[in-house]
Amino acid sequence: MSKSITFEINADEMVALEAALEACIAEMRRANEQVRQDQREIDRLKAETHKIGAETHLIAAETGSIAAKTRAMLAHLMATTQC
Repeated sequence: MSKSITFEINADEMVALEAALEACIAEMRRANEQVRQDQREIDRLKAETHKIGAETHLIAAETGSIAAKTRAMLAHLMATTQC
């Protein structure tokens, strides 16, 4: 069983109520657009972070390789040179 309430609003109150509802709807639309912009920025930053992480791993691998070659050259120099 459904219950309903009926009431009357005068014209001035109706105008004010409609204006308030329109303002709420406009604010919700602005907030929704801000959420979309924020999500685009989050997605962009995630992609940038992923790229930086990949570059960091590559640099770490190259550094390890250079360090290994340097140790090998030092060992070779020490083995072939008398100090």
